[in-house]
Order: sequence, then structure tokens, then C-alpha cells
Amino acid sequence: MVTRPLELSRRLRPAPANFDVLFYVNGALIAVFFLMFGSPFVLAPGITLPAHSNRSVTMFGTNAVVSVKASGQIFVDRLGVITKEQLKDWLHEQAKRTPNAVLLVRADAGISLQVQAEIHQLAITAGFTDVQIAHKEAASAS
Repeated sequence: MVTRPLELSRRLRPAPANFDVLFYVNGALIAVFFLMFGSPFVLAPGITLPAHSNRSVTMFGTNAVVSVKASGQIFVDRLGVITKEQLKDWLHEQAKRTPNAVLLVRADAGISLQVQAEIHQLAITAGFTDVQIAHKEAASAS
């Protein structure tokens, strides 16, 4: 033939008739490893819940978050830094939006108890049913 002078198609080996089993074993092992190590439940042996003498401790989902820094700045979602008067209005707005609303106050290490009590009182008068305070501990000097 003039169009195929070397006749390479005649020298090719035919395709094997059986399937390579190693391909399927490899695919199965990959699937098993994804199932074993892709779990959302990760064991962390260093993390334990603190012991608490009160057995009736319950957990609440929070509807609003306020962060208070040691410098006196108050941060809320989407607004950034606000004053105490703006915080009062924002708390009323958030309490109206969600019935049985719960507020989370993230307090810095230098926040006084008086400031925490003021924010707690503002939230309760605004209509929040509960206020949770997450207080950041001061860094140890050791």
C-alpha cells in the first residue's frame, strides 16, 4: 500500500482480553482510605471538657455576638466598632429579629466586671433571654 508504507498496524500487539485486577484493587483501597480518614469526627486526645459540679449545664446556640476589647472598643457583626449607645440600639434590633435570642459576649482579658455587667444589663433590657460571656484569660508570664 502506498498510503501506509511501513504497515505499523500489523506490528502492534492486540489488546489484552482480561481486565487488570490491580486497577480495581487500587480503586477500592483509595475508597477505603477516604472513608476511614475522611470522618468529620477527629479524635483530639488533648482536648477535654472541664469538669463541672453542676450537672444541669445546658448549651445554647447564640443569635448575636459582641466582642469587647481591653481598649474599650466594642465590635459587632457587619458594623465594626460601635459606641455603647449604638450597641443599645443594635441589641434592641437583634432581640426583635429573633424570639428567645441569646447573646454571646467575647470579652478580652482586660475587661472589668463592671463593663461585662453593663453589657449584660443592656442585653436583658433589650429582650435577650440569656447572655453568655466568653472571657479570654490573661497570658501567663511563665
